[in-house]
Order: sequence, then structure tokens, then C-alpha cells
Amino acid sequence: MRQSIKGNYSQLGRNKLFFSLFLISFIFISISIVSASCTQWNSVTGDASKNFSVDIHIDESKEVEFSINSYDLSYDWSWSINGEEIEESKGVSSNLSYTVKEYGIYNVCVVGVEVGETTERTCWNVTGSLVIGEENDLRELEGLDDYTFKITKRPARIVSMAPSCTEMLFSVGAGDSVVGVTEYCDYPSEVEKKKEKGEIVVIGGYSTPNIEKIMDLEPDLIVAAHGNPSDLLYWLVDRSMHPDIEYPVYAQNPKNIGGILAHIKVIGAITKSNETASSIIDDSKDKIAEIEEKTELLDAVLRPRVFRPCPGFVTCGNNTFLNDVIWTAGGENIAAKYFTGWGALRIEDIIHENPQVILCPATEEGESLAYAQIMGEERLKDVDAVRNNRIHLIIDGLISRPGPRVANATEKVLECLYGLFNVPIGESTELNGAYFGVPNVTLKLSAKENIALWLNISEINVFKMEIVPETAIGNFVRIEVNESESGDLETIDKVVINIGYDEVELEEVGLEESDIRICFYNVREEEWKPVKTDVYTEDNIASAGFSCLKDGIFGLTFNKNK
Repeated sequence: MRQSIKGNYSQLGRNKLFFSLFLISFIFISISIVSASCTQWNSVTGDASKNFSVDIHIDESKEVEFSINSYDLSYDWSWSINGEEIEESKGVSSNLSYTVKEYGIYNVCVVGVEVGETTERTCWNVTGSLVIGEENDLRELEGLDDYTFKITKRPARIVSMAPSCTEMLFSVGAGDSVVGVTEYCDYPSEVEKKKEKGEIVVIGGYSTPNIEKIMDLEPDLIVAAHGNPSDLLYWLVDRSMHPDIEYPVYAQNPKNIGGILAHIKVIGAITKSNETASSIIDDSKDKIAEIEEKTELLDAVLRPRVFRPCPGFVTCGNNTFLNDVIWTAGGENIAAKYFTGWGALRIEDIIHENPQVILCPATEEGESLAYAQIMGEERLKDVDAVRNNRIHLIIDGLISRPGPRVANATEKVLECLYGLFNVPIGESTELNGAYFGVPNVTLKLSAKENIALWLNISEINVFKMEIVPETAIGNFVRIEVNESESGDLETIDKVVINIGYDEVELEEVGLEESDIRICFYNVREEEWKPVKTDVYTEDNIASAGFSCLKDGIFGLTFNKNK
């Protein structure tokens, strides 16, 4: 009996011991769980806020720091963004530095793991907003100098208020989001198909859009352009007129080719089509670079004078993308000196400037009101371009829109001008009948094939001849001319021959630059003859202009009658 009682007490003691151990373990685990509760911090708000926003701009990003701290226990930390693990670390605390490059929602989470224990998942909800500010040409309107809007999610309902804007949106791959366009938006062909199917609504004309139709489409982005009614644009951005609806407006008014490419970049960023936009920009830059290699060394005097009329002789002046296109393609816009932007040239001004090339916008069918007005104006019949039939029709959609086809438009203008000038490249090159920098050079001109307005022969090396005039002082160039029936090279207005000389050599024989003359060796008659033309000297180059040329060798001589 005593033994049984003793056994019971012994069992009771063991139970108390187990209970005490269980209680201690429970308390320890509870303490551990409490210690697993961590504090968080972010660099944007500077505190434990879990929800905040980050503003980014075009070509700018925002670095954000996140931090977690358990204070007493070390963990294996795992960081993830939108469910994707991106970084791991170990310790009492952990930090993550993340760069927000695009707008959108970022769910940043971290969890710590130790043997038999896991911390609570700690998360931050970050809203990345793309701020459109100084790149928006809407700021050109009075009172909208500081206009900005933010994009936090990809626009799903876009209204385009200009053909160039429509082309830009479709080119970067955002066409599926376009719900409204103008009646003149016809490129690419997909636009017309979507119109016919009712997938895209016509909001009216380029200068006469219908505000009710725009509102009915409930756009989350409106892309506008120079030429849209300013009073409509003011109404769209005035929140007091529609306090419950925001209409973000991105307007474009590029002044040059670079401005167009910049707008493509912004459209790519707004619609999250950055890669496609970058590809378009790179391809365009490559094409423009190829064109500039052929034209950038042209002096103003070597550039054909170009007139690009719209109906009513309205044309592009200085500080317009078309002025830049013409210059890049090798021409000189005759209206650039008269006004900035767009305006009308008087008939008298056109006659005075005497354009050598006229570029008329035309329909796909070849109809052009501008061409009809040029040809119907009796006072313009003696203008060089009209007299020599150098009036070119270019599809209006290609030449008139500051959009993604601007490089193609520049190529087309170059095609219209090419052959009217020769391009000094600096290498041994034959181009349009002219050689540059070639020893023993021969320049071949054809009255039928070579229609260059000016031919500039430069950097001529020594031409070795068995017979030279005793007064020769410099280099020579041989010219072969395919003469017209009249014996003149009629299709060329002016040929400028530049031949180098040695100034030191002149001093040694007691001559001055004013003594330099041009000599001519008639191959057929085997006789040297003086050339009666003015010679201009500068930087060891003697230049002389000719209205026509004969077969023969041209060189430098001095005035032996001095």
C-alpha cells in the first residue's frame, strides 16, 4: 500500500516536471514568435509605410531602399518583387536596393527563415508613376507652361487627334489601344480596316474634332498635335470643366527630325513599347546618317533652292521639321529666311528666290492641288524649277507628317535632289561624273546624263603632263565633256573648279595670289589658251566659275604680263 502511494506520488512528480518543461517550452516558443516580429522601413517615406508612390521621368529612374530588422535573431532572408525572387541574404537585418525604371505596381516582399521558424511576410506596395512634363509640347500654349500628368498603368483607350500621332502609335505597337482617330488618319492600312469594322471611331477632322465623340470614348490618353484647336485642348486639360474625369493630353509639335524621334521615344514609354520604339529610332538614325554622309559637306551655294508648297502657296519656314528634312537631304528651303513655322509666300517672293526644285504633296492617285496652282500661275512660268520641269509629286502622307516615316521622307527628297549636286567625300570616289581626291584626275561631264547645278572639283592632286605652259605653277585637272549639239554643256548652270597651289612656291618666284590665272589646254588643237574668268583665292585654293566647259586640261598659271 505504501509502495503504491509512493508510486503515485512519484508519478505525480514526473507529471509536474513534464508540465513545468512544457510550460517553459511554450513560453520560449512564444517569446521566439514575438521576436520573429520585424520592423520595416523604406527610403521614400523614411518610415514603416507599406504603401507609397514613386515618380519617374523619361530617361530617369528612381532607386528605392527597403529594410527589414528582427533585432535579435539571424535569418535567411529572401526578397521578391511581384512574386519573383530576386535576392537573398543572411543576418539580423536585410536591405534591398531596387531601381524603378517603368511605371506600374510593384509588390515588394521579404521573408526570413530559420530552423523550425519563419517570420511573417513583410510587404510594400509601390506605385511607379511616369510623369510627362517638359517633353509635352502642350506646354507651348499660353498658361500651360507647367502642365504635367502621370501614367500609372498602360493606357487602354487612346484617342489620336492627328495622322502623324496615329502613325506613331501604331508603329510602336500600341494600335490595339487606339479607339478614336481623325478622318485623315489612313496609315497604316490597319487603321482603315479598324474604322470599317467599327473598332475605331472617327472623331472628326484634324482641325475640327468633335468633343462629344471624344468624351463618349472615355479615353485615358489623348495624343494631339500642332494644328488641333487650342480651345479644345484647353478644355480637355481644365479639370474644372469635368471634375470627375481626367483627360491626359500629350501634344506634339516637333521642330526637326530629332524632335520627331524624341516623340516616338515618349510614345514608346507611355505605352510600354520601349523596345519597338527604340528599334524605330535606331533604324531612322541609321538612314539619316547615310543621307548626311552625302550632303553634310555641301556648302549653301551647292544646295539646290527648294520650294515645298501646299495649296495657296503655304509652306514650311524655319524651325519646322520639313525645313530640316530639306536641309538634311541636301536642299535649301527658300522660305526659311522669310518666317518661322508655317506661312504663305507671295508670288513675288517665289519669283525672287527662283527655286530650282519644287516638291508638291499629292494623293496616292497623283492628284495635287499645289501642282495645279503652280502650273496655272502664269507669273511662275520662268521660275527655274518650272522651266526645267523639276516639279516632283510626293505622297502627302509621307512628306507632310512628322511621324515614324520621316527618314523615308528624307530619302525621297534626296532622290528628287540627287544629281543636282556632287558630294565631296574626301576619298577616291566617282559620283555623278565627278572625282574627288584622285591623282591624275579626269572629270567626265555629260550634257545628257549629268544635270548637276554645280560641280565642285576639290583637292586635285598633281596631273603629270608632258607639255605644260612655262608659266604653270600648280596642279591640273583633265575634263572630258560630252557636248550638246550647240557645243555647250547647257544643262549645267555653273561649274566651280577648285585647284590647289603652294603659297610658298609663289613667294619663291616673286608672285602674289592676285597674279594667279586659269590656263586651258585644248586637247584637240594641242594648244594652251588663257581663260578669261575671275579667279578667287583662299587657303591655297584657287577657284573659278564656268557656265560651260570644253574638252581639255585646266590648270593654274600666272599673269606673265605683270
